[in-house]
Amino acid sequence: MFRQRKVKIFTIAFILCLFLYHTFVRPSLNLFKIRIALGLLPNDKIGVEAEILKSIIPRTNGVPTRSVIVSSWRSGSSFLANMVNSVPGNYYHCEPLTSYGITQIRGSPNDTQAILGIKKLLQCDYTDMESYIQAINENEFMQYCNWRVYKSCEYFSKICYQPQFLGQICNQFPLQSMKLVRLRLKVAKQLLDDASLNVRILLLVRDPRGILQSRKHEVWCLGEPECDNPKTLCSDMVADYHEAVELAKNYPITFKVIRYEDLSLSPFDQSKDILQFYGRSFDANVEDFIKTFTKTSDWRSNKFAQDSNSIPFKWIKKLTFDEIQKIQESCSEAMKLWGYRKLSKDNDVDNFNPIINFLKF
Repeated sequence: MFRQRKVKIFTIAFILCLFLYHTFVRPSLNLFKIRIALGLLPNDKIGVEAEILKSIIPRTNGVPTRSVIVSSWRSGSSFLANMVNSVPGNYYHCEPLTSYGITQIRGSPNDTQAILGIKKLLQCDYTDMESYIQAINENEFMQYCNWRVYKSCEYFSKICYQPQFLGQICNQFPLQSMKLVRLRLKVAKQLLDDASLNVRILLLVRDPRGILQSRKHEVWCLGEPECDNPKTLCSDMVADYHEAVELAKNYPITFKVIRYEDLSLSPFDQSKDILQFYGRSFDANVEDFIKTFTKTSDWRSNKFAQDSNSIPFKWIKKLTFDEIQKIQESCSEAMKLWGYRKLSKDNDVDNFNPIINFLKF
């Protein structure tokens, strides 16, 4: 009897030790291998010396550069986010508000919890983030976003989706980026208010006619009032504009605005400007990314590949005039503020230029 009890105690202790080893110790022992797999050794080519690298890696008590994109669905944010992610040494927090569904967070009741979750991720804290981790585990698109991390899952499949593991991995990176398409600027400004985060926010806007034409083809958007309603979309665009004017005054160094059309027509120059704003280098990796993703019209050959020169203006020929007119009626103020020209029956669609100047931020 005593012997059986002793064996039981030993077995339980062994299992507990094994769990602790795989949960805490083994990930730490494997970090060197992980850093090799992720290309994050001190001599990694990210445009900084090793000593400077220490000052921006969380693991060595540094403060990473955190680049945040605020936009909305089908506004060109995937191209922009993946361009930013093409810079070596970046950890991409992909769609952290996915669990909120097809909605826009403008304030109460979801703003407090949303900002709390975003701040935790930016600080590499994955505790109590099970729903987000589960979403990543089940969504191939989200895994592809942060490919530097999830390509290593073939080596660490058993612990790849554990909060402790993801937190340790995140802490190895000197650069972080995040794309937010469910959070309006009025709420996102709280990230700028917290200086300890070292966040820079770029607001990406797009012609509402282009957005809605693109959303027409998304099953998840159809019938969703937060997604396929022109009035809702353009009300948010007007609110974002007025918030952007204030942020540009109060945070001239850490806040910036760009239109998707301007980025698409001049991808190299605009990308250089964006990366300079984020404090990142425009290197060969970024150049190769832009060359690939601006010359490939068959997007099915790559998850994000698009012919960026023509995509923004497809709506001109893809939407009927009645559809265009309906959007323009609902979006008159938003289009005026953001610099988009209305299309009339008298315009020659083959030579129509929908872009006009707007207040520069």
